[in-house]
Amino acid sequence: MIQGYDPRTGKPAGDPVAETTDAALDRIAAAAGAAAGPWERTSRADRARALRLVADALDARTADLVAVADTELLTKPGPLGSPFASLRPCIAQLVLANVFLGIGEGALEEARGYTREQARPWASSGVAHAADDPYVLRHYGELWVGLRGAGALADGAAVALDASWARGDAITPEERGATAVAIAEAKVATTRAGLETASRIFEVTGARATAAKAGFDRFWRNLRTHTLHDPVDYKLRELGRFALLGELPTPSFYS
Repeated sequence: MIQGYDPRTGKPAGDPVAETTDAALDRIAAAAGAAAGPWERTSRADRARALRLVADALDARTADLVAVADTELLTKPGPLGSPFASLRPCIAQLVLANVFLGIGEGALEEARGYTREQARPWASSGVAHAADDPYVLRHYGELWVGLRGAGALADGAAVALDASWARGDAITPEERGATAVAIAEAKVATTRAGLETASRIFEVTGARATAAKAGFDRFWRNLRTHTLHDPVDYKLRELGRFALLGELPTPSFYS
């Protein structure tokens, strides 16, 4: 049986749920596979009717299928109505910071394999393998340090968020603000380190690595797209106010 727990109190929440088995999962997968063929040959109108029947059946059994605990509802005072409630955007911001860090780390890891196995040394490098080129090693050292530093800030922000969450409704605006500062630091650092890594990996993989078939461009594209949704300039403005004036960030949906 699987028991759920309330993240705020650590106490059991709801009734235990029975674990499934590998055999049951295999049966479900087989049934889905068997249904795929006929479904593909079904007309659009018939599909629509079938989906409406499913929706009606789910609606009729809502009480049996879904149970929401009071502790899972974000009610009054709302997402920004109290210092504790305003931790919600802090959680989202820290999640994104770790996504950025993960993309950067993934780019570096994939580049490492390419450099060791496929990259060619520069003609005047005096080495037989690209992995022995001193300038390639320098680039890897710089990228490594950047990601490690960003990761340390992200880990520190997670510790701060855990401590603030454990305070519950007793958390003060100052404690919430200090947590927001730590997360903003991590967001800026992971943005910069991730983008730098995703861009500079071509300096250690070579011209052939820019071909579409290598797929290295996806790291920069994915990270650049994510980071533009929430401009890091505004995080730096908040951090500047804190560093210069001692002002903590004002709670918002982005800080």
